[in-house]
Amino acid sequence: MRIPMKFGVTAALALSVSATAAFAENIKIAFIDPLSGPFATTGTNGLAEFQFAAEELVNKKGGVLGGDMFEVIGLDNKMDGKESLINLQVAIDQGAHYVVQGNSSGIAHAITEAVNKHNRRNPDS
Repeated sequence: MRIPMKFGVTAALALSVSATAAFAENIKIAFIDPLSGPFATTGTNGLAEFQFAAEELVNKKGGVLGGDMFEVIGLDNKMDGKESLINLQVAIDQGAHYVVQGNSSGIAHAITEAVNKHNRRNPDS
């Protein structure tokens, strides 16, 4: 699965609209940020914002692409790069189409590198 990296609610939502799908299904967006520990407030607020945007701006209006709905998957990286990479693999295994994160440029870099490597190794998925 090719996972484009974009940051911010608008970018994730706009990218989903440009995806192609044969039938209605969930478009999974993995939100990888701290959901526990000292930065949990920032991460849980960000997750709530993504979930709100997905539900209120897309799903309640019938979805996109003929009925596809957004599903935001929250994954706790505990503000740790290694944990973020483990969560990225969990997201891929769960069928995430997009990955978002916002609380550390270092973690963003680690995720971006891992996504690029995944996409090079799996050009058809």
